[in-house]
Amino acid sequence: MFEDVSKSIKSTLYDRISSPLFGAFLMSWGLWNYKFILILMSNLPAMEKIAYIEVVLYSGFDLLLVGFVYPFLSSAVFIVIYPIPAKHFFRYWHSQQKHLKRIKQKIEDDTPLTLEESREIRRDVFRLEAEYGADISRRIDENERLKNIIVDLENRQILEGKKPDSRKENPVDGADVSYENVDIDEHRVMEGLAEKGGYVENEKIDSVFGFESLKIQYLLEALSEKGYLIYGYHVGRDEHGVSFSTKGKGYAVQKGFVS
Repeated sequence: MFEDVSKSIKSTLYDRISSPLFGAFLMSWGLWNYKFILILMSNLPAMEKIAYIEVVLYSGFDLLLVGFVYPFLSSAVFIVIYPIPAKHFFRYWHSQQKHLKRIKQKIEDDTPLTLEESREIRRDVFRLEAEYGADISRRIDENERLKNIIVDLENRQILEGKKPDSRKENPVDGADVSYENVDIDEHRVMEGLAEKGGYVENEKIDSVFGFESLKIQYLLEALSEKGYLIYGYHVGRDEHGVSFSTKGKGYAVQKGFVS
């Protein structure tokens, strides 16, 4: 029971102390009654302190005014009036901070990269393109390996007297179904690449294929995603260009681009 009462008292005191009014009143009271605090902390005898406080500090109505009324009014003014100018100054300060950030960002945007930073970015681009090209080649080789496995399984079924599923795609029968989703523009790109021996470096791409630069980039990227081309950095040639993948070579042979 006593523990519950103690907790209740502590909770009440905490609510009062944490109140903005109590904090403002306490600060205001200390400012109005600083002499009282100084006398209490002095080395005067106790009776002299009491006599000085009663006769000099709080004579007449001073005890009521200075001890309660003035501190209460000051704390009320602080709580009610202070937030009004404070919010305007706070808004102004944040607006200036945003303005400074914009100026800093503009200066950073206008500052050119150093030679070392440019070289580092170029090295990162080359590295990423090489990794992308190697990944595409690895995926194409994996697809070819899986197709060969399928062919071996179907040939084994034929030898064992089983009829292979006609709904499956046969990658070695030369039918167009193995090279679907190639439109007329992509077909022209594949034909132009075959005429150049299966490889064109980046500097000659626009002149070889006869399309605008943006369109040819789109077509090369589309054919690369479909697995017909390797478009990017070629490690063996140590340069950027476009070449046939294994699937693209098969397409060129099937369409008669090469004899």
